[in-house]
Amino acid sequence: MLNTVQHRHVAIARLSHPTNLGRTMQDLRFIIIVIAPSRAKGTKTALETTRTFATLFADMEIRQRLVMAQSVEAFRSTLLSAAKELAMDQNQWRERKSSIHLSQAKEQI
Repeated sequence: MLNTVQHRHVAIARLSHPTNLGRTMQDLRFIIIVIAPSRAKGTKTALETTRTFATLFADMEIRQRLVMAQSVEAFRSTLLSAAKELAMDQNQWRERKSSIHLSQAKEQI
């Protein structure tokens, strides 16, 4: 544990060629390292940050756009727009889920 870490840090390396790092990591293109303070807010922990990146990088289209990015700025811009799209999708899903619960509650009354 790193007690001196005050802020969350994320490092992403895009490999120039797909690399095989074992049976479950074939054709690896990106390495992501997340370091966060041990006493971070629930949504800012290293685990939650890692989950967010795992969700983004699980999307083949996003990964392909990141592979094709020609500069650090283009990479960053692509990642930020993908994160915003993901956040909007999650909010819409939550709204639909809550409206379904409300309609079911009204039916029971």
